[in-house]
Amino acid sequence: MSLAAGPSSLLLGAASLDIYLGRHARARSSVASLSEQREQLSPNHRAQLIGLEAEHFALHSRFMLGD
Repeated sequence: MSLAAGPSSLLLGAASLDIYLGRHARARSSVASLSEQREQLSPNHRAQLIGLEAEHFALHSRFMLGD
């Protein structure tokens, strides 16, 4: 197993951290960039992207609704 992280791994990690820290604009930018590359991502990275998209949507929806 390689310990080297590719650009998509780094961007997925950054988006996850941004969501966790509440930096929603940065997370949205990272997720949008990854979404454009969806077809080139590995199946594991696509699954992680789907999870990030869902989490970002859920948090953004709660923020917009005031919950």
